[in-house]
Amino acid sequence: MDPSCLIALTPVAENSEIFSFYVPAGRGTAFDGEIAAIRTALSQLQCHLEKFTRAVILCDSRAALLAIVSNNNHKTQDILDCRYHLENLASLEKTIVLQWVPAHCGVPGNEKADFLAKRGL
Repeated sequence: MDPSCLIALTPVAENSEIFSFYVPAGRGTAFDGEIAAIRTALSQLQCHLEKFTRAVILCDSRAALLAIVSNNNHKTQDILDCRYHLENLASLEKTIVLQWVPAHCGVPGNEKADFLAKRGL
C-alpha cells in the first residue's frame, strides 16, 4: 500500500488544457490510484460538457483500462463509477477514448500527470 497515492489529471481538448490538478487518493495500490484517476477524470469531464465533444484519457496501466472496459468480475465501486460515467457521457453524445500509453515515454499529458503526482509527494 502506498500512503501517498495521488490522482493527477491534465485533460486536453482540441489541443488546449481543460483543467489540471492533483489530489491525494488515500491509501491504495498503484492500480487503485489509476482507477481513481480515471474515475475523477470522467467525473470532471461531466462538469465541463460544454468544452468538448471528444476526449482521450491516457493511462499507463493496462490492467486499470481492462478492468473498466471488460465485462469481468471487477465490481469495485470505483470501476462501476467509471462504467457509469462512460455510459452517461456516451448518452450525451460525448466520445470518450481510454488509451493505454507506455509510462515515461514523453507523452505530454502523461508526463504532466506524472509531474503533478510527484509535486504532491
